Amino acid sequence: MKKALILLLVALAGVNPTIAQETGYQPLVREGIRWHYFKVYLDQVNKEACIMSFQGDSIVNGVQYKKCIEEDCYGQQTVVALVREKDQVVYSIGGSTANILPGEYVGEIILYDFNNPIRMFPEDVFYEFEQSTIDIEGISHNCYTCDYGNNKIIEGIGIDGSGTLINLEFAIYTSTNYQYTGLSYVEENGDIIYKGSAYEEPTHYQPLVREGVRWINRSYLVFEDTIINPHYYGIEISGDTVINNNGNLLTYKKCYSFAVNKDDCNVVIDFSKRFPDVYLREVDKKVYCTDYFAVRLHKQPIILYDFSDLDQAILGDRFDEQSTEVFTLVGTETVCGHECRAFTDGVGYFSFGKLVESIGLVSSYMGDLVNARWLQFAGEMPEELYGLSHVIDAAGNIIYNGPNYLFFASDINGDNKVDIADVNEVINVMLGKSAATADVTGDGKVDISDVNAVINAMLGK
Repeated sequence: MKKALILLLVALAGVNPTIAQETGYQPLVREGIRWHYFKVYLDQVNKEACIMSFQGDSIVNGVQYKKCIEEDCYGQQTVVALVREKDQVVYSIGGSTANILPGEYVGEIILYDFNNPIRMFPEDVFYEFEQSTIDIEGISHNCYTCDYGNNKIIEGIGIDGSGTLINLEFAIYTSTNYQYTGLSYVEENGDIIYKGSAYEEPTHYQPLVREGVRWINRSYLVFEDTIINPHYYGIEISGDTVINNNGNLLTYKKCYSFAVNKDDCNVVIDFSKRFPDVYLREVDKKVYCTDYFAVRLHKQPIILYDFSDLDQAILGDRFDEQSTEVFTLVGTETVCGHECRAFTDGVGYFSFGKLVESIGLVSSYMGDLVNARWLQFAGEMPEELYGLSHVIDAAGNIIYNGPNYLFFASDINGDNKVDIADVNEVINVMLGKSAATADVTGDGKVDISDVNAVINAMLGK
């Protein structure tokens, strides 16, 4: 709004707007900005390392600092430094730089000195030093570059090259296998204001193994094309535990299943009186799974899901030996504001299912979050099927609809079956004769589309 007003005024004055660029120093230590960093291999795809930001104040020796927060790719936040800025000099307790310059207090260093920028670069090597300017959101920032490792230091941004906001490394890349941490991009209020040397289009990966989410599933029998005894159950991840597996102490999340009343998915579970079904942990976009018996038998955890590849994902069989299914990337789906990658195999048993980041297996009859089934129907014998209905958050809000959700929503009268009685109930709601919950399609109204949805559910569509 401010920039728009300036451009309007200069236009009315008949001034070329290109000369109306804002100038002046912009502080680096400020809140509302997030620095995104990637782990970079020069011959491989970059992977997210962390996000840094300044949040809140701390007082040390009577001096006010901003807390530098580092958030890892799993959302874990840590205070990694205390930073303050005065007269275009950035002081840090906890940071590091090539030239350890003394500050004003014990343990404090000068991290950036924009009054004397050459002091911020290594002193013991020969390199060419260059000063230029970069336009960021209409403000001109001084940029200082040295050809030693192709590092830049930018006012208001910090280092762009090897290193992070508070750790300036100035490395020379002499090997294709060399790994460093580099700036991907800087964002303000969700908008990217600067793209760094390690920039890649952000994906905002959301972990699957997290608390506050419930997977609601539908289980039923099929006999001669007739659905028998449909009911619902849930899966929830809650609480940490340390498991000793062959001498390795690893932290897992506990994963429970529970019965679901159709009319109240937001049930209360007393976890202190229940034993987890399985244990899950997620590392580098790989979800590992184990249970009590596997630990007692000294079996290694299996990989339940593997989303580490950008082009494909792997669904592993629960505790069988090396049985996996490879899925190919087909697009993205939005889950709680996150763009999550979706995968499918397109053929075989899983042609009716898919894998979605942060959600897991999405299937109508081939398994739930921790159980996957490769089904072959056994003639006329009843076959137990189960699959995802929907996923809800801690408040009971639906954050993802699965293929079985239509069955769940279409059982208007709660008799555990979808038939003509449910169609009549929707019509009664439309005519004002009933106050039942009949918004099957979830569009906020009850109309003929809900009648059609119930009919489709009756037909198995």
